[in-house]
Amino acid sequence: LQFISCQNMKKEFNWTESSGSPLGYPIEVFTGGLESEHNFVSLCTGTASSERWGDSGSGGMSGGVQEIPNRLNVIWLSIVEDAFYELDTPLDYDKMLSLFEEGYYIPSTNEDPEPRKENFDLINVGFAPGGVVVVWVSGLGRQIEVGRYQGKRISQPEDTPNLMHEQRVLLNPDYRSKMAGWDTQKDFVKENLNKPIPYGLWDSYRKRYRWQLDFEFSKLSNTIPEKKEILINCYNGEEEELFGEYITKNYKADKKLHWDYLTDRGICWRVNFKFYDGNNEYWGGIDFNEEEIFNAFGEFSQEEDLKLSIYINKGRSMASVKLTNGKKEVWLTNNKIVINKVN
Repeated sequence: LQFISCQNMKKEFNWTESSGSPLGYPIEVFTGGLESEHNFVSLCTGTASSERWGDSGSGGMSGGVQEIPNRLNVIWLSIVEDAFYELDTPLDYDKMLSLFEEGYYIPSTNEDPEPRKENFDLINVGFAPGGVVVVWVSGLGRQIEVGRYQGKRISQPEDTPNLMHEQRVLLNPDYRSKMAGWDTQKDFVKENLNKPIPYGLWDSYRKRYRWQLDFEFSKLSNTIPEKKEILINCYNGEEEELFGEYITKNYKADKKLHWDYLTDRGICWRVNFKFYDGNNEYWGGIDFNEEEIFNAFGEFSQEEDLKLSIYINKGRSMASVKLTNGKKEVWLTNNKIVINKVN
């Protein structure tokens, strides 16, 4: 939802902020946030950690109708590294403005599958070890990267009389040491507790390949299954919801929203899908093994046209998956697959 203020005709939108970090590598913003000509949104919202890179974390304290930021100016503490970083950088305002103005379409959740218009309503800032920062804009069923930025490591900020308590405690080494173990009960953290920090990992997630989905169904009857909607979640934090032929046969949708659209994407960690077979509706989900799927894509060049092919069995209860360029095939066998009949 867009608002245009009479004051210098500045454009405003209804959005809120979020900051997060990879699981096991929490951060806390010491000072700063998102800046625009007439507005400032603080990212000092406590310890930020996400289940997955790109998930929203702490924030939501400054939601409302406001300008889109054109700058990120922030100092934060990387807790596991016990290091402070600083970043003061312009953001891609034009890209964000275009996304907020245009909005996007997703399938309706009610019985009528007519696509419905949605608006981006979140600016999500991710902080990874090594000073890596990524900014996304997101909304229901959609998240798009705006840019990747590099912070610089700095000395510990000075303790001055005007600091708030929440800032001053971050300067205390004993407090920081306790914070470093705050989520050690999570399985991922336990497994990686004494391993070196994988610097560069989150940049590797940004590598894109040209690929599309492909579905094949073992013949069960004379009916032809029709896909309704597909949700793709990528390691780079991006997310897109696409339309199956059950929707596109009746409603006009941009080709970019069709389930089989071929484009440059990050590598996916999950694909969820819904389809109809006769009078039955099914829901399915595939979680990919990170090492396996990265190795599979690594077998091909980024310029090749690839298909991630999903084969559904006759019982509509299981699937097999392969990545192919039409000549070479790499099967993915370490996936977690669930397919259930909804009705």
